[in-house]
Amino acid sequence: MISFLMLLCAGITSSSFKYSNLIMVIVTKLKQRSQSAGNFIYLFDCQNLAIEGCYISLSGAGSSNHIGSDSYHCFSNGKVLSKTKDIENTSETLRNKTLTNIKKVSIHVPTHLRPVNAQDFGHYLAGLIDGKGSFTLNQKGRKNLQLVIGFNELDASLAYYIKGQLGYGSVYKNKKEIILVVNNAQGMAKVIDLINGKLRSISKLDQIKNNILSYSFNPLTGAELKEMDYLTQFKLNDKPDLNNHWLSGFADATAVFQIKIIDRPITNLSTNLSYPALESTQQYVSSGQKGWLLQVVRLNFQIDQQTDDLLNLIKKYLGGNIGYNLNKNTYYYSSDNFGSAKKIIEFFDRYHLLSAKHVNYLKWRKAYVIIQNKEDLTNFALDKIIKLRNSMNKIL
Repeated sequence: MISFLMLLCAGITSSSFKYSNLIMVIVTKLKQRSQSAGNFIYLFDCQNLAIEGCYISLSGAGSSNHIGSDSYHCFSNGKVLSKTKDIENTSETLRNKTLTNIKKVSIHVPTHLRPVNAQDFGHYLAGLIDGKGSFTLNQKGRKNLQLVIGFNELDASLAYYIKGQLGYGSVYKNKKEIILVVNNAQGMAKVIDLINGKLRSISKLDQIKNNILSYSFNPLTGAELKEMDYLTQFKLNDKPDLNNHWLSGFADATAVFQIKIIDRPITNLSTNLSYPALESTQQYVSSGQKGWLLQVVRLNFQIDQQTDDLLNLIKKYLGGNIGYNLNKNTYYYSSDNFGSAKKIIEFFDRYHLLSAKHVNYLKWRKAYVIIQNKEDLTNFALDKIIKLRNSMNKIL
């Protein structure tokens, strides 16, 4: 494992710079299960404010790292200043290797598009239902099978879009939630037709089948039975391929995009750089008047569910990890490494989110672009990322 750390050197004072607290960046190239994990660290010291820094090569075997004095050179304002001729030719090479560890995505955001046909819309709707839909019996009047989907209060337009595509349903406001209800036979027939072979949740399949059987205590008319007859042939999508709009719908219902910045005290610089968190996340660092701080920046993508079957499917496709929350009694999928972040960006650039979460995603994506940008790495990337984090909508 090799890391390149920019450490503080004597140099220009803070008064010469608008953002005097930002000093340096570290990018660590790591491999974990054949997948690279990027790490970024910003170091700044309020007691010795300078904008000059140096690279120090960290090398070692196993879990131990040490600072190698044979790989030392300084930089100032983004320019490499080698201290000896021996390292003059290697400094830029090391810097370039550091930067190329981050797999680049386009800086341009694609034009936002909705599903273009019934097949694509069916996959999106199936994902939305798998995430936040339910099939129940309408207890008012005749006990008809109905679909209920809950939306965030900011997503009324998405609820009306789904209603418009179906041609059936009603939209209601319930406190801080928007609810779409489809409860007539023709509307339900269209829903089932669209999601047949696309829905992935076993629990949703059980809801459909169990509620179909419940019709026996309140028979439908012959025409309605004909509409619903093929429901018994309904099948799940058990294929691992996620190259469609299903995950977009599922993410609109359940996912959270977060830019996390975590401060950790550093008591010993050389030993703390081998902190386990550096092996699986993308990160930055800092330091203040009370000493050095490891300021870890993570681009986190998370989905919570009652079961882990769909989460494992997503993990196989995007990478990441599965965990269990004892307090909530739920499973969660979580990703905060660069390899998965790139896959997530490539996916949602192709299969677009339709909810208000799309705005949070764009800010999350922008943070990744800032990290991959060579010029930003020598300027004020951390400050930009903090502003992006603070502007993200917390209720999504």
